[in-house]
Amino acid sequence: MKKRRRGASYHRHNDRTARTSVHEFLKYQIREHATGDPLSVQK
Repeated sequence: MKKRRRGASYHRHNDRTARTSVHEFLKYQIREHATGDPLSVQK
């Protein structure tokens, strides 16, 4: 796991299923918490 500024962390891996699952979970959280963040994944 790597750290970014302001304490955010991220983890890189090549497992497509795991990555897709994480993206779907994050989209769910954005909708449920009405954060206004974009639902599309951006690099």
